[in-house]
Amino acid sequence: MEKHFPRCVQCLGALEVESGFIGTLKALLDRPLTCPSCGRQMSRAEAQLIADKFAECVTRFHRDLQRAVDILPVLKAADAQRALDLAAPSARQPSRVHDREELYRLVVRQLRTALRHEAQGHRCPITLDMMHMGAINAAIQIHIAQERSPVEALIVIVRVGADDYLMLEAQREPGVATRRAAAAIPAGETAPVSQRPGSVGV
Repeated sequence: MEKHFPRCVQCLGALEVESGFIGTLKALLDRPLTCPSCGRQMSRAEAQLIADKFAECVTRFHRDLQRAVDILPVLKAADAQRALDLAAPSARQPSRVHDREELYRLVVRQLRTALRHEAQGHRCPITLDMMHMGAINAAIQIHIAQERSPVEALIVIVRVGADDYLMLEAQREPGVATRRAAAAIPAGETAPVSQRPGSVGV
């Protein structure tokens, strides 16, 4: 497995590791590392292991998100707004993102705590699926279970251009059914979809 920069086992902050002769000597002596952010001490092996696991979790989610974005159709403005309203009524205004890689960075940043939780060996609190409107995959829904909270965090993504997206962040009760039946889009109003409705799991 590819090695990554060591991270704190508690807060996952990046750890400074000296290079050169001094760094090699400390590694041989197995001197503990101290996190400058939270003060936690750990061995170099522990710091390297959590860094590799965190990178693995991020890479896996990034791959699943890419696969989901690939099958998103381009929606007209009214249909995109309808999809957002169905997924998260009364939520705040969505953010507009003009680049796919920037979209990935923004989503992973929002999921950092959940991905850290998974890297530390807990059950993955992230679920990624598609919201259907009629016969198309209209939006990506990312559900994030929150520890000791009766509501879940939700990220909804719709595509409004070839490389143009709307991203909405909201909170809602887990298991709230989306009112898909009322959202059927008349034929011809959206771009062709290469894949029929399905789901993508993390």
